[in-house]
Amino acid sequence: MPYADTDFFVALIGENDRLRKRAEELYNKHKGKIWTSVVTVLEIVLVAKRRGASIERVVRDFLELSEVRGVSRSSLMEAAHYIDEEHVSIFDAFHAALTQGDEIISSDEIYDHLGIPRIRL
Repeated sequence: MPYADTDFFVALIGENDRLRKRAEELYNKHKGKIWTSVVTVLEIVLVAKRRGASIERVVRDFLELSEVRGVSRSSLMEAAHYIDEEHVSIFDAFHAALTQGDEIISSDEIYDHLGIPRIRL
């Protein structure tokens, strides 16, 4: 199973991307076998945020294109929700979603707003 980095996904979704045709060929060849990591998801979310796209839609679509190892689909969708609906910064949203119900050590009060138990730093 091939691991795909951010360039692959940006090319695949970019209408005018110079690498789109090749990305589509590779996607069709490896469909259902492509995987990636949360690092790629973070990069895609950063790109999508800059472009003003719905993060929840982007993450949902992204999860249709590949398997993301090391993190659950529900955690990724939870982070996307925090970004779109709660207006949490991208990295804080991922931290919040990845706590999986555990406490978080932080000085950031956003976690209180989200109902995540916080050990104050």
